Amino acid sequence: MPEDIRREYPNQPVVAVSGIIQDGRGRILIVRRAKEPGRGKWSLPGGAVRLGETLKDALHREIREECGIRVEVKYLYGAFDRIFRDGDGRVRYHYVILNYLCQTEGETPHPGSDTDAYRWIASRAELGDFAFTEGVRELLDSVFRKSDLT
Repeated sequence: MPEDIRREYPNQPVVAVSGIIQDGRGRILIVRRAKEPGRGKWSLPGGAVRLGETLKDALHREIREECGIRVEVKYLYGAFDRIFRDGDGRVRYHYVILNYLCQTEGETPHPGSDTDAYRWIASRAELGDFAFTEGVRELLDSVFRKSDLT
């Protein structure tokens, strides 16, 4: 990330992308965060957009870095903000995250730069088994409730 944009204690929100990645069986890929924010929690692969990078290029790069797979980007599913404050109430992290529905076929993910594990989940019933970063459980619940994800 360029030096003029700080992720921790930023002076403005950081634009980020994430992938709601489905395989050919309709399962969704989740990853465990290896770094802050959310270290040790489960989330969706993604990260900050670099200056001069399109949203889709950033998404492809982040998914390759974190999971080692290629995806087809289907459509923008939703946009959310994530604000994390420290003990004094100061904004420690502030992300505006654009979540894209993606498809992958036949590739096996592997943990990468910011992740240390991955899992495929197939239903809403499995969501209770994981400690997710803020908002991810609700987002995935919404995705699983939709009958047509293409």
